[in-house]
Amino acid sequence: MDLRFRHQAVWREAHGRDPCSCLKKSVAYLNWFALPERPASDACAPFVLPEYLKMALSKSVMRNVARFRIRGLKCETGLYGRSPDRSARVCNLCENGDIQDEKHIIFPCTGTEHLRHQFNHMLSISDGDIKVFVFQHNSDVYKFISAAVDLFDCFLLGPVG
Repeated sequence: MDLRFRHQAVWREAHGRDPCSCLKKSVAYLNWFALPERPASDACAPFVLPEYLKMALSKSVMRNVARFRIRGLKCETGLYGRSPDRSARVCNLCENGDIQDEKHIIFPCTGTEHLRHQFNHMLSISDGDIKVFVFQHNSDVYKFISAAVDLFDCFLLGPVG
């Protein structure tokens, strides 16, 4: 069996599932961050580099975007060592009572509202679609994501002094 075909089985399993209701990281990644995949029969490399890796961004922005893409938020960390209890995954930066996932951080979270005002010029284009937002060819997208990750880090760690 072709190795690429077996590798793509992970994505075939995740295809068509809702990232907001499924607890699998692969489902959220495929629906919100994955670049288009080439067919298994294509002789070229199956993936292309994400846009942020081709831009002149600082190391901290690149690191934060990578962390955001691999899901270090409460939607995942709230599951560590527990049953899938909803209360452990609720956003602790706002009062909405929503699960803290990537879509929540970018759009409805009141804790990132000041960032949304600052970066409004690119958020209005996406119209609430996380994939449209993430795949804009604009370095401000990645600066927004990085600022949001920094905000959540500060909130979790508390004041440093």
